[in-house]
Amino acid sequence: MNFILSAFGFLFIFLGVMFNAKLINLNTTQLELNTEQSAKLDKSSRANVQVSSLNHILALNQIFIQKPYLKPYFYNGTSIDVKDERFQEVSAMAEMILDVFDLFATKTIATADYWEDFQSFDVWISDTFTSSPILRETFDQNSDWWCKEVLALRKKAQEKLDKQTAEDTNLNK
Repeated sequence: MNFILSAFGFLFIFLGVMFNAKLINLNTTQLELNTEQSAKLDKSSRANVQVSSLNHILALNQIFIQKPYLKPYFYNGTSIDVKDERFQEVSAMAEMILDVFDLFATKTIATADYWEDFQSFDVWISDTFTSSPILRETFDQNSDWWCKEVLALRKKAQEKLDKQTAEDTNLNK
């Protein structure tokens, strides 16, 4: 009788081990599928973030194509007087650009691993501040509308402008 009980006990243990081996194999396969699916989802998310972000730049570029007279106010250092008939349009464009800057400054930090070189956006923002009096004026008048990262880039641009001014002054002596 003990032999029969021992045989059944051994059989149950054997079946339990076999069942656990099957479960481990199934779990391993499921883990591999989940890992593959996660990698595809990450790649898709990365593409969505990049496309969404770059669409904002394309929208700005489209405006500059449709209204090329606006571009010098943002990239060539051209100033505009409040009394100029285009001031409201240029001012609205400055706010739009600052909104895009805000988006990039916050979103690229949050998704930094989605970009090969997200710091290039910081360079673009800082350089545009450097070359645009209306952008600096609009930001300075309403700086609390935008995130602290944009403020830091505005300060960086001011340092660059101050350095250029000092160098120009030394050349003119």
